[in-house]
Amino acid sequence: MKIITKFALFAIFSAICIAQVAFPTTTLTGALTAKGSGPVSVASTANIHSYWMGTTILVVDGEAICPTLVIPVAGYVFASRGCQGTATQNHSIGATVYTGPPSYFYFLPPSGAVVGGSCTASQFPVMPYIVLNAGGGATKWNCTGGIWSVS
Repeated sequence: MKIITKFALFAIFSAICIAQVAFPTTTLTGALTAKGSGPVSVASTANIHSYWMGTTILVVDGEAICPTLVIPVAGYVFASRGCQGTATQNHSIGATVYTGPPSYFYFLPPSGAVVGGSCTASQFPVMPYIVLNAGGGATKWNCTGGIWSVS
């Protein structure tokens, strides 16, 4: 009985430790042009930290944006656009902004992943699995119902 109890506690603790978290997101409150400069306006700066600390990358429509200064009260993020090898792009008001540490973003697709193939979402810290493509754009791999899809 003691062994079964210890195993059950271990299984519960393990599940908690590897649980997948929701990908932090916000939205743009101002449009961005590919050649624009100035701050990036977002609805929330709650999960955004200055990149000089290497803590946050923003991804909007496939463009990586690396914050250099965050002004939470105003919702402004001063940043280096088109970082991580991506190209600057135009972005509309309301566009989804994925925010997270560099470890949430990848440069290669999930190992062995094929569209329509099987997957286990809990193997990854967050979904979608965002691949930053050199030269611009990003590919979002989603594992829904145990099946890979790409958007």
